[in-house]
Amino acid sequence: MNIGGAKVALVSEVLDRLLDEYGGESARRSVLFQAALQICADESRRVKQGQPPAPLEVLVKRARTVLDAPQAQPPVGMASAPTTRAAPPIQDAFPPMPPEQPIASMPAAEEPPIDVPELFVDEGTYEDMERPRRRLPIPILLGVLALLAVAAGTFFLYSRYEKGSSETGPSRIAESYPPPKGAPAESQSPGGTLAQAPEVAPTPVEAARAPEPTAVPTRALPEPVEPRVLRESTRAGRPPGGTRWEGVQVMTSPDWAERAPIYVIHFSSYRDRERARRDAVQVGRRFGRPAYAAQVDLPSGVWYRVVLGDFATVEQARAFHAELVARRTPDLGGVYRLTAP
Repeated sequence: MNIGGAKVALVSEVLDRLLDEYGGESARRSVLFQAALQICADESRRVKQGQPPAPLEVLVKRARTVLDAPQAQPPVGMASAPTTRAAPPIQDAFPPMPPEQPIASMPAAEEPPIDVPELFVDEGTYEDMERPRRRLPIPILLGVLALLAVAAGTFFLYSRYEKGSSETGPSRIAESYPPPKGAPAESQSPGGTLAQAPEVAPTPVEAARAPEPTAVPTRALPEPVEPRVLRESTRAGRPPGGTRWEGVQVMTSPDWAERAPIYVIHFSSYRDRERARRDAVQVGRRFGRPAYAAQVDLPSGVWYRVVLGDFATVEQARAFHAELVARRTPDLGGVYRLTAP
């Protein structure tokens, strides 16, 4: 064992050497153990006092001296053992048997204090230490990034929409609906300067399976008016008096020269032909039908109306118009009969 950095022989090492010399009888073993314990305890005191530790051979020799010395006299050259009461002399050849627990009867060897370095910081210095910074959990950080990405995408789409609205005018249709069933094919006529949107090939439908005209209440059909956002006057929204055909207004356009009359649905009006053409392209794509920018001469001046066709009968035009009214289509005008002057 180590005492203050010095290595001292163990009791078991001294006892093993004594057992080799004196034998391992059970009665003799306890006496040898007591002698080894006494020698090691004395040696520990000497080392604590600053003396160098003795080797194992010297400790074994001292133990032999203790075993061979008379009971009344201490061994020569040995440090004085703790004063104990001398046992009365007995007639037996062997010394008296020690109690069952010889270690309890011997004084406990005091171990030297061990210098332990201070591993803890004073309480006063803890406040001076820099506290670790808390970091946001990864799921919360990812959620914030996702919200920022959605906001950026929404802003980008809104900017594109505003830019497109500024180009096509305030009366641009904001909703798109699939074309209704049973739409009649567009009537083809040669010649003319009418600006027509890209046509979508209609689905061929047999004449025998054409849908029956839907009866629409008169109160569900609004009066044909020009879009309010364009601020066109009431006089400009209606053709000259006396021009009605089958209960609808007649729209005469020089662009429709040499073409058969058709029924159309009016959406918006422009002073500029190019803006009207762009809006007609958008309307035709949204509803899957031909759309035109038709020039009309009104008391307020020349206008270009965006109309959706082609309807062969007024019943078909009113049925499609009623469907758009039910869907709350914005900037929706009335039903007209488009013809040449």
